[in-house]
Amino acid sequence: MKQFSTISMNTNINISFIDARVGTFQAFELFGQQFLQANHYASLVQDRMDIIKEARQDLEKTWIARRMQLDQCLELQLFYQDCEQAKSWMSSREAFFAGNENDGENIEAMIKRHEDFDEAIGNQEEQIESLITYADQLISSEHYAYQDILNKREEVLKNWESLKEALIGKRSKLEEKY
Repeated sequence: MKQFSTISMNTNINISFIDARVGTFQAFELFGQQFLQANHYASLVQDRMDIIKEARQDLEKTWIARRMQLDQCLELQLFYQDCEQAKSWMSSREAFFAGNENDGENIEAMIKRHEDFDEAIGNQEEQIESLITYADQLISSEHYAYQDILNKREEVLKNWESLKEALIGKRSKLEEKY
């Protein structure tokens, strides 16, 4: 999270730097207007004022584009963080299926563990759906890394479906024993 606050701080510093110069640009424009009114090198002054005005507009456009890119970078990192949390959660639950069914535990205890696991899957479903919705929003907003987001989204969905299928398979085996 420290990297996100650093990005935010740097962008605020940069926009503050630009905003701090507003007075300077206004003073320059006023000074130029005084020269124009006095008809003192009017064509040269007007040309220079136009160049400065165009350069400032380019700076503002560049800043907006950079800010959009930084926002997209932040969104991407938040998406990756959510994916990593989901992946970690799913990996930790896979151990449930890897365990030996004949480890001396009685069927009722195994069914209870399975029901608890089933409930945890149900609770996690909302978070997975939220992650997928966020990915879809990023993709539809033409995010610069839309292909990576799409790939990560599909990877999470594939792992999620595999986990749910394993749950169904384990449930079937337990029902057969009980």
